[in-house]
Amino acid sequence: MRTRIVPLVAAAALVMFACVMMSPLTSTMPAASLYQVSPDRWLIGYWAAYFGTMTMLNAVAVYGGIQLRRDPRSVMLDPLVAATAVGTLACVGLFVAIATGHIALIEQLAWPSCYIAIIAGSLACAQSWRHRCAAMTKP
Repeated sequence: MRTRIVPLVAAAALVMFACVMMSPLTSTMPAASLYQVSPDRWLIGYWAAYFGTMTMLNAVAVYGGIQLRRDPRSVMLDPLVAATAVGTLACVGLFVAIATGHIALIEQLAWPSCYIAIIAGSLACAQSWRHRCAAMTKP
């Protein structure tokens, strides 16, 4: 984590900060949310850094989940990996919708996909925790 992920996330945070500071649209903020602002090249860079980082972190999580599936004690990793994959696709969809200016796609498709991924991942984690508690409390 310290040698591979933290430097990339820190670099992305610096790029995002620089893009927000350089974009003239962020000082006037003509919309209620940043994703509703028609992006200039600086905001495209911001969103590319943000969603690129999210996609990379999701890919690491999917890889870890696939590796953990080899353990016979693992339960609910398939739904968790599927939820993470859906979240990754939602990140890509959000970026494409923002970059192309199709804000309606965000509210109609991307956000619901994100919510479904979050709910499925939460349920998988809760079910996994229940299995772990049951295994620890058996005599």
